[in-house]
Amino acid sequence: MDLPNVNKIFADTATNILTELFKNAMRISVKTWKWFRGESEAHDFFGQAAEKYSKKFVELHNRLQIIGMTEPVPLTDIFVRVNILKKITSWQWFTEEKMRAWEDGFRNRKGFGEIDKESVNGIEVANQKPHLMLMGLPGAGKTTFLNYIGIQASQGKLDHKRIPVFISLKKLCDSNQPLLDSIAMEFDTCNFPATEHFITHQLDKGSLLLLLDGLDEIGKNAINKIYDDIDHFYKKYSQNQFIISCRTAAYNQYFPGLTVVELADFNQEQTTNFINNWFANDIQKAQACKNKLFSKENKSILELAKTPLVLSLLCVFFNESMSFPQNRAELYKDGLYALLEKWDASKNVPRDEIYRCLTTRRKIEMLSQTAYQAFEQERYFLKQDNLEKQFIEFIENLPESRAENLAPDGKAILKAIEIQHGLLVERTHYTYSFLHLTFQEYFTARYIVDNDDKKGTLQGLLEHITDPRWREVFLLCAEMGFDVQSG
Repeated sequence: MDLPNVNKIFADTATNILTELFKNAMRISVKTWKWFRGESEAHDFFGQAAEKYSKKFVELHNRLQIIGMTEPVPLTDIFVRVNILKKITSWQWFTEEKMRAWEDGFRNRKGFGEIDKESVNGIEVANQKPHLMLMGLPGAGKTTFLNYIGIQASQGKLDHKRIPVFISLKKLCDSNQPLLDSIAMEFDTCNFPATEHFITHQLDKGSLLLLLDGLDEIGKNAINKIYDDIDHFYKKYSQNQFIISCRTAAYNQYFPGLTVVELADFNQEQTTNFINNWFANDIQKAQACKNKLFSKENKSILELAKTPLVLSLLCVFFNESMSFPQNRAELYKDGLYALLEKWDASKNVPRDEIYRCLTTRRKIEMLSQTAYQAFEQERYFLKQDNLEKQFIEFIENLPESRAENLAPDGKAILKAIEIQHGLLVERTHYTYSFLHLTFQEYFTARYIVDNDDKKGTLQGLLEHITDPRWREVFLLCAEMGFDVQSG
């Protein structure tokens, strides 16, 4: 089926669905209805408005462009079904036995979505739960999921027929507008008369699907105002459907009436489907990419490919070179910088800096020290209070910190790293791990390479030469140009 036919089917379907909703709303508004009759009853105003709105919605939201892509691709072309976890991991308490089982799984390179976690189809959850708080790690696909849900609603593919309205909460905050005004702007493309009457009636009837994206992207100075605006809407117009997205670590149970869910990591089937969709026009390249990614030698790379962001980066790289980098240390470095700097920058999201001295380089040094100390002790789960103490000690020992006589807040530092970068993740109450074992190994290798001159870390590494647990660290050190044969 060619693209024009696809677009026509989309427009026809959306028009049929939205037209009836628009008609019902317009007739209630006396002012609007009088205007309409005065203009011309011969013109299909409602159908034209519905078609225009649906086309504009898909034009704005049916595209995906991430770091490294020269142009966007249609979101619906590459989207795969995402799963929702039945329980929020970091909100649960686990016994020591359960934690040991998780730690064994982590050591064996299993993702946390594979370890005793039940998940369900994300679309099914959106159909069943009218009020959702959608949480996930950086790059997990929260915005993409909201866009896809909106497109599905426009096509009438959700169980409840509502008009989707997508609102970026960062843009709402920057505009300093009330939420109602931002919703009205979404309908301006249809040239609605008396738009406020139209929207108010739609809200009263429960006809809107409000997709509010990026609660974590609001600065701390504006969060209370935005919260009050959303809370007012939620309480007054709860018959509408609300889906709000937020990074997991940034959510503080602001909206007690919403069902809180969390995006699960991609499983192997979803990873396969994503690659097939990405290379839809080149079946051979798709198969080559899968063969390479699922090969034994790339097991640690596959570990990173559990979120749409990193998997997209891998597809972009493979599309250009028909391979993944021979030097995996460089690949991991690129992935880290995507999480440390590029992802938020690509979305124009400013983040609060806890301390001026904690630059990207200093963060890498701090996380490298933390990873090395834990890996030496064969620890993969890290207690929150220990992490906070380590971070405080690290910052206090920085020359620039001593010069400014800083009194670092370990809890604030840990929370900022978790929210902004997702490299440390709260796995259960007050217990953290690195996002992937691969990152802990990379940071460990980074510490060894950077500190041999001062601390003789090479000799310590050689003591583990027969330990298979250190194999990846040895390889990464070698790829960083470190001569692990010397000494």
